[in-house]
Amino acid sequence: MNCKQCNNNFTIYKEDKEFYQKFEIPEPQLCPDCRSQRRLSYRNENNLYAGTCGLCKQNIISQYSLDKDLTVYCRDCWWSDKWEPYDYAQDYDFSRPFFDQYKEFIRKVPQLNLLDMKSDNSAYTHCVSNNRNCYLIFTADYNENSMYSNWLEHCRECVDCLNQHNSEQTYESFFGARLYNSQYLLKCFSATDSFFCYDCRGIQNCVLSTNLRNKQYNILNKQYSKEEYEQKLKELALDTYSGRMAALQKFKKILKTDAIHHYRNQLGRIETSSGDYLRDVRNCFECFDLSDSDNCRHVRNMIDMKDSMDCEFGGEGEEGYQNIETFPMPRYAMCTYGCYGGNDIMYSHTVMNSKYVFGSSGIRKGEYVIFNKKYSAEEYQSMITKIKDHMMETGEWGEFFPNEDSFFAYNETNAQHWFPLSKEEIINQGWNWFDPEVITPDNVIPADELSETIKEVKDDIIKSAIACVECSKAFRIVKQELDFYRQLNIPLPRMCYSCRFAERRKWHNPWQLENRQCMCEEKDHGHKKQGQQLPGRCETKFETSYLSGRDEIIYCSECYNFSVY
Repeated sequence: MNCKQCNNNFTIYKEDKEFYQKFEIPEPQLCPDCRSQRRLSYRNENNLYAGTCGLCKQNIISQYSLDKDLTVYCRDCWWSDKWEPYDYAQDYDFSRPFFDQYKEFIRKVPQLNLLDMKSDNSAYTHCVSNNRNCYLIFTADYNENSMYSNWLEHCRECVDCLNQHNSEQTYESFFGARLYNSQYLLKCFSATDSFFCYDCRGIQNCVLSTNLRNKQYNILNKQYSKEEYEQKLKELALDTYSGRMAALQKFKKILKTDAIHHYRNQLGRIETSSGDYLRDVRNCFECFDLSDSDNCRHVRNMIDMKDSMDCEFGGEGEEGYQNIETFPMPRYAMCTYGCYGGNDIMYSHTVMNSKYVFGSSGIRKGEYVIFNKKYSAEEYQSMITKIKDHMMETGEWGEFFPNEDSFFAYNETNAQHWFPLSKEEIINQGWNWFDPEVITPDNVIPADELSETIKEVKDDIIKSAIACVECSKAFRIVKQELDFYRQLNIPLPRMCYSCRFAERRKWHNPWQLENRQCMCEEKDHGHKKQGQQLPGRCETKFETSYLSGRDEIIYCSECYNFSVY
């Protein structure tokens, strides 16, 4: 097939066709990446704005900037019975394309300011639930006293982390779990009091090391006594900004020259699957950041999924196609965003715990609804048949909403994270770009004038702003953040949150796969070809997101296990 957007060829496999037949949809006109890009352009994860609730008139924090010309309600008002979603009902117009109708319709319906359930004292958070005393965390659940992090689960006092679980007092770490009092750990599990380590498990007091298992007092993968370790650690001066940056540069070099990388980042049991950042999955193909799932294709950033395809950010669902930000994902849902619970939801936004809903928004515990208009069960089924035939004629059935119809500008969304484009490229596509107003406060401190250690920082730093060394925008240190830095003896950051997040995401491999060969040339690893022992390079090939041209040393599973265990 030839993608109608990027013109690249893509393959539709037998399993794909079986899935399309199950959903009674035609084969897609876009390749998997362009389909993902379109869905992601409907999800603003990280950008928050000041606003006013359209109902109670209280000041709110919102995912929508004021230029969006929307009616936005705070969480309490949106979920209340003070307004009626069915007041916005309209008939389906078979003389017009569905997407044109929906674009006009949905902009009349009040929108929910943030996706936040059951959180306490955590106003500046989005796509979250059950958090307490958290600030600027996103796609995160069941956390406490944590800040500036994404994809955080069951963590306490964690700051500047990405894809972190069941950890405490952790800073600048990625893809890990069960970490305590540790900083700059990548792909580490069960670690305590450690710094700048990669792919380690069961470690304590380790620094600048890779591929360790159940070790203590290691620096640069060398074993020391407790006394020697403490002296070497002191010499690294990690309590100073310059010492920390020197260690970070050394760490980045080690990752390329010394570390052994398994061709796929994975945990648990992986059966007949392809992708990266997988944990306990079976029959999942070209999936990324997926856990506890079966029979999925092109599913990303989700957990506990079954029999689904082309879905992102959510989980606890089955039989879904082209859905984003759905947790739990409605069963048998297609082309939805921000819909939670229920079943048989199609082409809708913020429909909650409902069933048999099409082209609607703001519906809660409803059934048999089209464009927020109620129907009987028989009328609904008759209408859906007619709508499907109409959308088949217009080429819309099975396709996600167009990028240009999103509430958000492209550069506000997750699409810009995974498929970055320049302002010119975005505008040339006919999509939207947003230039936020930049307010420069008084008393801005240049980053190079900050103290080398946190011990030298005075309490009044929270009254000033710091000029980011990367983008020059001013950012502030909040008291909760300052207390955390002091507790863990961390120097003040020189970059704003947005730039720190962008740097942190560089640790994450791309959502792409490429066929490569194992790079192992060790003589004692039992390399074989057609049953014959080989003395040279391993012949094993695999699909990996470590794309060619990168410097890392990539091994197949057998060679990796020989080296690490």
